[in-house]
Amino acid sequence: MRNHKLKALSLVLLLLSGCSNTGNSGGTGAVPTAEEAVTLENPVRLDQLGVLPASNSSAASYLLQLTNYSKEKYTLDSVRVIDLDTGKDSKLVSVASQACSTVSANGSCSIQLTPHTSHSADVKLEVNLKDKLGANTKLVQLIRVSGELSSNNGGIVMLNDVDRIVTEDGNYSLSIPVVLGESYDDIKASNGSLICNTDGYQKGSSCTYQVSGKVSGTSAVVSTRLEGIKAGKTATVQEANTKVEVAKGAHLLLSHGAKINHPESSTEITVFNSGNIQATSIAASVEANSGLEITAAAANNCEATLVANDTCKVKVKIKGSNNGQAPVKIAYKDGTTDNTAQTNVRYKVAAATAGVTFTESSNNLANAIIGGKTREATITIKNTGNRTLEGISYYLAPAGSSGLTVVKGAENGCNLAGATLAANESCTLIVKYAPSAAFNGSKSINLVINAKYIDQNGQSHSLISAQGLTYSATKATSGNLVWSLISGNANLSILNNGSNSESATWELRNTLAADENLAAQAVNVSLVTPFAINGLAVAPVNATTCPLTNSSIAGNSFCQYKVTYGPTRDEQAQIDVGLKAAYNFYSGVAESSSAKFKVASSAALQPKIEVGVAISGTQVTGDGSQTTPWSFTAYNDKTINLTYTFTNNGSLKAEKFNIDLGNLPQGSALKNTDCPNGAVASELELGAKCTATIDIPDPDLFAVPNLVNGNLNSVILKLDLPYSYNYNNSVYRGQGDTKHVKFNRLWANIVHTTQATSSTESTYVFEIQSTISGLDNAAKNYPITVTPSLKHPITGATLTPCTIADTNEDSCINTISLPKNMFVPGAQLLVSFSTLANGINTQNAIISDYSVGSTVVAMHNQTELVNAFKGDTSGKLFILENDIALTGNWTPVAVLKNATFDGQSYKTTKLNVNNTSDSNTGFFGLTRDVIIKNLNLQGEANTTNPHGTGLLVGRADGKLTLLNSNFNSKVKAKRYLGGIIGTSYKYVNIESVTVISDVEAQDYTGGLTGYTEGMTIWKNIRINSKVNGKERAGGISGSLYKSESYIAENIIVDAEITVESGGSQIGGAFAATRGMKMSNIDATINITGGNATRVGGLVGDLSWEADEDKLSNVIVRGVISTSVNPAESANRISGIASTVTKSEINKAVDMTTIAYTNGTTTTNYVSPLTSVNLSNYVNSGNVFYA
Repeated sequence: MRNHKLKALSLVLLLLSGCSNTGNSGGTGAVPTAEEAVTLENPVRLDQLGVLPASNSSAASYLLQLTNYSKEKYTLDSVRVIDLDTGKDSKLVSVASQACSTVSANGSCSIQLTPHTSHSADVKLEVNLKDKLGANTKLVQLIRVSGELSSNNGGIVMLNDVDRIVTEDGNYSLSIPVVLGESYDDIKASNGSLICNTDGYQKGSSCTYQVSGKVSGTSAVVSTRLEGIKAGKTATVQEANTKVEVAKGAHLLLSHGAKINHPESSTEITVFNSGNIQATSIAASVEANSGLEITAAAANNCEATLVANDTCKVKVKIKGSNNGQAPVKIAYKDGTTDNTAQTNVRYKVAAATAGVTFTESSNNLANAIIGGKTREATITIKNTGNRTLEGISYYLAPAGSSGLTVVKGAENGCNLAGATLAANESCTLIVKYAPSAAFNGSKSINLVINAKYIDQNGQSHSLISAQGLTYSATKATSGNLVWSLISGNANLSILNNGSNSESATWELRNTLAADENLAAQAVNVSLVTPFAINGLAVAPVNATTCPLTNSSIAGNSFCQYKVTYGPTRDEQAQIDVGLKAAYNFYSGVAESSSAKFKVASSAALQPKIEVGVAISGTQVTGDGSQTTPWSFTAYNDKTINLTYTFTNNGSLKAEKFNIDLGNLPQGSALKNTDCPNGAVASELELGAKCTATIDIPDPDLFAVPNLVNGNLNSVILKLDLPYSYNYNNSVYRGQGDTKHVKFNRLWANIVHTTQATSSTESTYVFEIQSTISGLDNAAKNYPITVTPSLKHPITGATLTPCTIADTNEDSCINTISLPKNMFVPGAQLLVSFSTLANGINTQNAIISDYSVGSTVVAMHNQTELVNAFKGDTSGKLFILENDIALTGNWTPVAVLKNATFDGQSYKTTKLNVNNTSDSNTGFFGLTRDVIIKNLNLQGEANTTNPHGTGLLVGRADGKLTLLNSNFNSKVKAKRYLGGIIGTSYKYVNIESVTVISDVEAQDYTGGLTGYTEGMTIWKNIRINSKVNGKERAGGISGSLYKSESYIAENIIVDAEITVESGGSQIGGAFAATRGMKMSNIDATINITGGNATRVGGLVGDLSWEADEDKLSNVIVRGVISTSVNPAESANRISGIASTVTKSEINKAVDMTTIAYTNGTTTTNYVSPLTSVNLSNYVNSGNVFYA
């Protein structure tokens, strides 16, 4: 066959040119223009300067050389030392510049620098020169003074941290300050010269090591080495190397000797660009465990770029609790080259203090009732020291106190053993008391915290503190069953005319709380009279629930009994009578409770007050009784009124008549009355009446927010208006008709839930679903708007309202974005929501609260990684905050649903999933509606189960989006295996992913995905896979089944595939496709096919269920080895694809070789064979073979 390699190569270049990156990289770049080629840096330059040792002695001075490389002289105009913060002259360093009043052509002079501080500091030197035409030239240099350098260090004290000098013309000059910590007979300098301010080399002498020259090539390394000689021998050596580059470049120098000493908590590092172009991509960092953190400087904070000869500031703050030191690194780019500058910061923290406080938020340990509920005291323990308390245990002492236990609090609970408590943090404990026996008086117990802490020097100490608690126990007695008059009069006075009667209703209430679970048993109610009184009787109001005999009254419940007197013709002088209830709380212990009242019957005239109640206003339900109160939803314009009418229907006027309005329940208010009340009393004539009207709710309620948790919502108000009058020199008292009213200002139920949490570079984003149910008819006016807000706005936070459009919707999504510079993972923010229906007055807006933030879960180590995914993951954002090297066998996370996992480019390595259970296998067993991004994952998975297996995900249900991630996997299973994802069933989007995989299974095997149903997108993928399989094995994916929406774009695949005997449907990229659209695919393959059929260098079985596939801009190169004759078309072996139905292929390059071995001879065929020539297919133009 003909050799088409040249033709194929030119086509490859043609195809790939559309995807080429035209930007510069590495050491190559565009040819400079003529203007760029002749432009050089300033001909007059200051030396690159090392670090000056700090000193308050005026004798310690150093030289900085000013060099003129031009043929013209320059005149010195001014020299200033400038404070970097204020821009004013600084007194920290003084200068003497007399020697440089004129700088001759091709000459140099020295400026003398004298520090006047014993501490580290940075100032700017500004030198202004004029040429012969009067044009001004300004030179700038950073003067760095270090308190870490002094003669006390001994030896030769010299710091040359100028590791790089960038110069366009090759000229360089370097001044390095030196101070001698010892005396020497001589000091030898390997390059340049050492100039000292004393005769000889005496201890304490200040010197300047000056090195200069010119590099003729592109770069050179200049050694700065000083040897101190004593008695003819080298006693001390101090050296460093500086690389001189003839180029344009950036170079950053940093402050030296920075310290942070308590009470200071931070310092600022000066960054100076000593190069000749701007530095880019500047980023400051510290190690995670350094005890330091980077914050924004108050002024001149370092941004992403820094121009040549300019400065900026990086602020470093202490976050650790021990003294120490740590490096501060400044990463930057010099053109396209990554560089790092570094300096060390020493820091001392505050001396350790230790202490705790105990705060009782609730305590009902006193008078605990035997047989009743368990009593509790909730105590908040706060660490008031400045160190974390560790190894904490909490207990009660002395031990053995009956019925008392300590447990973890319900909210922010303290772990009882082995816990930690950070400084200024708190947690809660609950002390529970369930007494078994009563006792007189009270007793005490101590709640003890036993902990340790580490001081600023790393030494451990113990801390023990205690809070005393008092407790007591008692039994329920007769005082817990109480009679009260709820309607009628305590004086039943009637006419003995055979028709007149009067009644009163008494309530017998169990005053114990309902949750005490102590009912009064065997309750028997009877009248107590000195003799039989004709016409006097008692009957239960509800005989079913409260019979007169053998009834039961639960805690906080009651029974009501009606006492009636009359009619009778017997005359009865007023006499004391009563009601008695016999009962027991504890079996065999009898108790009783009594109520006293009076009865009388006579022929004398007397007043009789009758009370009626009328309701008006908005429509209500119920009958006003306690069991079915009048109920309604209250709006500012939809309220009710209760009008009480008091009428004297007796036979005599009521003297000193008065109604009591002082005990109206909260939520109601008097609207108007013509009845005497308060301190006023008057006569109510026979047949006369008066009224009192009550507003419900109180109109003032509409001036306060309509809170979801408002204390009056759905509370039953009990309304009765007691009255009194004088008769026969006695005061008679009665009650108005008792009514019960329940109102609710909440015209709907509002529930907020976090549906999703995500992040951007600078914010956390929460999608809050606001759901409405139980909508009142009067509020069914759409749209309904839900508006989030903050009482105290936060800069950078955004809160977006949402609307429910019509009855087809019951919820909407509020988006809340919180800036990362104000929030950390797990921090919570309470957000208020105002919900208002269209046309409803804003006074009726429902105000609800919801905390956001807890759905951001940070993971720093393996323990946190394991615990983070326990429970419901819905709506959460999981973020890695550290590299994590896993240990042991990983138990797959059973389900990750409705969540985002952001690896933040940290590495998770050594994943080992060895799963023998019959379940999906991977880091996640099952995902449903999940986004995973910025993840770097390395590890192995091995299972014998037949279900989905992948390093990352065993089975993906719902949607799965995988972005910007890197994987290195080794996976082995029976079937349904992918290097990253085992099986998927709905929608998968994989974009910007790099994969190295080694996978092995019987069938449905792929280097990235195994078995796929539903729409799947592979985009911007680079994969290097090693695949061992039999049926449906592919370098990227095994079988694509059912869906007709598969897209693969911009993919580079390098696949080595080994097929077991009898295999079929093998593809270098995809094993079998249906409805696939592929473009810009570059495949390099090595397929050892054996006797497998339907083998393709790109796709094994193209359009295997009669759906049209489309391929464009594809190239395949490599070898397919086979033991079946490829010349027989039934075997279907081809460099691009083995296909059974129509496909559309454009711009394809097939550079594969089919190596056929018949047992003794190997024959290489150029693909494809005539019987499977791709030109037979639909629109398959521009197809080339090599």
